[in-house]
Amino acid sequence: HKDYTPDTMKIYQKMNKKMIYSNETALYLHDLVDRYPMVYTATTISGYHLRKKENLKLYYVKEELWDIGKMEMKDPWGNMLHVYDMERTICDIVKNQKKIELQVYLQAIKNYFQRKDKNLRKLARYAKKMGIQDKVKDIVYMHMEP
Repeated sequence: HKDYTPDTMKIYQKMNKKMIYSNETALYLHDLVDRYPMVYTATTISGYHLRKKENLKLYYVKEELWDIGKMEMKDPWGNMLHVYDMERTICDIVKNQKKIELQVYLQAIKNYFQRKDKNLRKLARYAKKMGIQDKVKDIVYMHMEP
């Protein structure tokens, strides 16, 4: 139907049970950036093969790190998706900083630290599990008011 826009994010997730939206896509879903992702980004378990699409960028992690911060939230069409929470998403973009556009990275970090619902304890806990605690600690120190 000409008035019907498919919910591509939901379709991809239905096709790939071991996929969690992450990085730029999760930033958008959490309102940490205002740019709608042209390419969806998701994370899966290392060694797991997903049905890859041309506008789906995948990140791979060890199985023990895969579901840290996994949650459900509604997408712009009102459908429920598996997505990483804000703290996991911040850890992911810090870890993948070289693969993310600088403007997106800076806007997300700034917006996260302005949020009242940020959870710095959770952020620190995730960073430790992911082996990036020093990088995250430096970012927290730079953005916290004296």
